[in-house]
Amino acid sequence: MWVWSGRPPSITYPDVWHYSLLAFALLLAMFLVALDISIIATAIPTITAEFHSVSQIGWYGSAFFMSLAAFQAFWAFAPNSNVLILGRAIQGLDGAGITCGCYTIFAFITLPKNMPAILGLSSSVWSCSSVLGPLLGGLFTEDLTW
Repeated sequence: MWVWSGRPPSITYPDVWHYSLLAFALLLAMFLVALDISIIATAIPTITAEFHSVSQIGWYGSAFFMSLAAFQAFWAFAPNSNVLILGRAIQGLDGAGITCGCYTIFAFITLPKNMPAILGLSSSVWSCSSVLGPLLGGLFTEDLTW
């Protein structure tokens, strides 16, 4: 148990090697969350045609944003548009947790003077992933399956 001794406890940060591994893993997780948000954009016309549900187009992407998870089985076995929307909403829960968790871990492992750089790097990763998402979504929709 920690007892207040009049001064704050010393803070230790990971060495460069461990920090690099942690940062890579965290940035990869953030990349995948951002990719999952935007990858559906080019698949929406195909999904709409398959489920004949023009009135629900907005929910395919919005359900993810509303709750920003790993229940991807909903996607694999979605028999209709409503199940697809439910799956996106559940996925959103995990995306929110991953993103918030990454920023929290960065706050604990990054020197305060380096925090602006890591926030800039994470924003760059998010931006690149957001650009690649529709491109990969189009590739999957055209050459594989949605």
